[in-house]
Amino acid sequence: MAVYLDDGAVAESLRLHKAPILERLTIKLGPHCPVNANVGKWIGNAVDRRVFVDVSSPVCLPPLKRLLLVFVVYKDDDYVVRLLSSCPILEYLYVLQHEQDNVTKFSVKVPSLETLIYFYRKAKVLDEEDIGRSLAIDSKILKKFFIADYSTNSCSIENKPSFDKAVIYVYSYPDDKFMRSLSSVRYLEIRLSVATKPNDIPPCLSTKLKIFEWKEYGATSEEKQVLSYILANSKCLKRAGISLKSTWKWNKKKIMKELKSMYRISTTSQLLFSTQLEFKPLWTPFRNNVTNLKIGV
Repeated sequence: MAVYLDDGAVAESLRLHKAPILERLTIKLGPHCPVNANVGKWIGNAVDRRVFVDVSSPVCLPPLKRLLLVFVVYKDDDYVVRLLSSCPILEYLYVLQHEQDNVTKFSVKVPSLETLIYFYRKAKVLDEEDIGRSLAIDSKILKKFFIADYSTNSCSIENKPSFDKAVIYVYSYPDDKFMRSLSSVRYLEIRLSVATKPNDIPPCLSTKLKIFEWKEYGATSEEKQVLSYILANSKCLKRAGISLKSTWKWNKKKIMKELKSMYRISTTSQLLFSTQLEFKPLWTPFRNNVTNLKIGV
């Protein structure tokens, strides 16, 4: 144990510390510690070398309700399972995963989980060498779900939770099995990086969809097909909001007239459109500033 009388000496000591991994760091502030002591910077300097957390032996975190895992490097798939199973009352899980974390199947089996926010960041562009990774969710009381993954990774949901809100940013339209697991959702937002075809739209939306919004509608032939299909098959639709592409300078009236002429099976539905419509999401995932961790390697 070292004792320092000057906060500058603490920072310098941590900066010069060369050990690749810290097993334990304890900081005790005495009664004469300056009020402006930069404790956060000290910890930041320490964990820049990464923190080693061993969950190979049984561990339990009974009071933990919120867990954030950002760019964590795990030992293998089982480490994720063991880590999450050690949190019996976990309610909120935030995951920012990358392709070099040693995990092929990220399993989230947490009975108490209510909110899951999951990002997958791929360093390279999509190519043929992309390995088959997956996200598997088994949390029956899950209410809020956010996923942003523009790779070709798969996602499966067991036990069909009663979602309140789901926000899905993915490469292509999810398969029918995945969409059926969202059939009870009250608010659904989907963003795709590739064009969607009418036969990609699951039948369940035609009997559930009440509010539909399309931002940056460009009136391409593919977009017209998709929009026409949705309007013609959404029996419960109450409102459709179309925001025209901001780059459009001409023929706006022509496009709006074309939209009005599209058949709508719901005769009571409203069609709203503007180049200045602002679609504010009902739910924005919360993100904290956290540090890199290295687990079990």
